[in-house]
Amino acid sequence: MTNSMQELWGSSHLSAGHSAYLETLYEIYLNKPEELSEEWLEFFKNLPNSSNGHLEISHQSILDEFKNLSRASISSNVTSDERQGKVIRLIQAYRNRGHQEANLDPLGIMERDLIEDLKIEFHGLKESDLDDEFYTDTFNAGSKKSSLRNIIKDFEIVSKEIDENYPKSLKASEIALYLANLKAKSYEKEAKENQLYITADTIVVYQQKVLGKPKNEKDAFNMLQELSGKTHRVYTGVSLLFNGETNSFVDATEVTFYDLSEDEIKFYIDYHRPMDKAGSYGIQDWMGYVGVKKMEGDFFNVMGLPLHRLYREIEKIISKKN
Repeated sequence: MTNSMQELWGSSHLSAGHSAYLETLYEIYLNKPEELSEEWLEFFKNLPNSSNGHLEISHQSILDEFKNLSRASISSNVTSDERQGKVIRLIQAYRNRGHQEANLDPLGIMERDLIEDLKIEFHGLKESDLDDEFYTDTFNAGSKKSSLRNIIKDFEIVSKEIDENYPKSLKASEIALYLANLKAKSYEKEAKENQLYITADTIVVYQQKVLGKPKNEKDAFNMLQELSGKTHRVYTGVSLLFNGETNSFVDATEVTFYDLSEDEIKFYIDYHRPMDKAGSYGIQDWMGYVGVKKMEGDFFNVMGLPLHRLYREIEKIISKKN
């Protein structure tokens, strides 16, 4: 296996969560083998063939073969494919943490952390790589390959300052959806054709009381103390604006906390700064690791974007467009 292929397989983006990328390469091998490097061609040629003599074999066989090869120590020359794994990791970083690049504090009151892994240099890529084309995994539905420059450009995070007040007559389950629609509406006039705008809002509700983002550290402490040892519900409303049409939905997840000591709450606030999070906590950080006893529903909904439902809603939009 080449160093590049070892690096690709060593990335979690390929070994489990992104087997679709391997399948994409195999489909290219079957249909347009001239687009693959010699290393990938050699690999696919050496895969076990089916008994009936046909070239096509099960995708699971391919994945199993990759797992076997990942344990082998075969040396070869480093090729341009080495960068492919780095691009896939950059795409995955944007999927996981791209929202943190949004400027949600136009007055500059809060200190913003630098998101290192959203920079190409973090992944060993250079400016000289920007105009080279790479396979985009499942990121770009319209094309299997794109220049690194366009990949980065496609990850555009747009934010606006809007009034997030809502009618007091709304039920808790309706508030997040109302705010998501309000955000989507603010982009209607400037929305570009064939561009998808995703807006969302998340609220935490405990005993019919809405817990938004804390005003200060004392407010955050009080919220977490209130949630300690109790079950609360997290609602995320999502709006999808595409070519003048808006589709919206709301998702709910129930979260139960362990009993939290005052020292644990203070530690969390001091070191994890949850001032930008509804309910004063993030399920993806320390509080999620040690404070959550049980959860019923979508984990990503608590993070702020229910990806499972979102994926299916985007599929509907794409199928309608086609």
